[in-house]
Amino acid sequence: MSEQEKPIRRQFYGISVTAGREIAVALIIKQRVTSMELPVYSIIVPDRIRGMIILEVEGLHALYQATLGVKHVKKRRPVLIKEGEIEQFVVVRPITVHLKPGDIVTIVRGPLRGVKGKVISVNEKKEEVELSILETDFRMTTTVPLDDVRPAEGE
Repeated sequence: MSEQEKPIRRQFYGISVTAGREIAVALIIKQRVTSMELPVYSIIVPDRIRGMIILEVEGLHALYQATLGVKHVKKRRPVLIKEGEIEQFVVVRPITVHLKPGDIVTIVRGPLRGVKGKVISVNEKKEEVELSILETDFRMTTTVPLDDVRPAEGE
């Protein structure tokens, strides 16, 4: 094999960033990669790990150039991640719907966190649920993502 026919070896590296700023840092890195034409092939922001971004790069030089001077990057010392371990972050898990109209649920995220509501309808395609809020003096309905509600305790 000549030098030109050699396959490119891509590796995954995790970098530590300020928790809660993962998406902002990923967007800054994306902009830098496109403007400088760096050999970075993917940027992964795992939802289960706070404070980490995973980059698929050709070499460490590209990772260092992409993260140089970025404000919320804590440690520039990357952690090598094996390809088998990366699959758990990119595999799409289907959302199982156990709600039906009439169920009582509690909202667990957003501005109405902690409020109970009665399920009016479930839209599986959009992964949303329409609720009638129970804790108000007037009829109030809202639509929230399925991930943001849980069946109410003791109901």
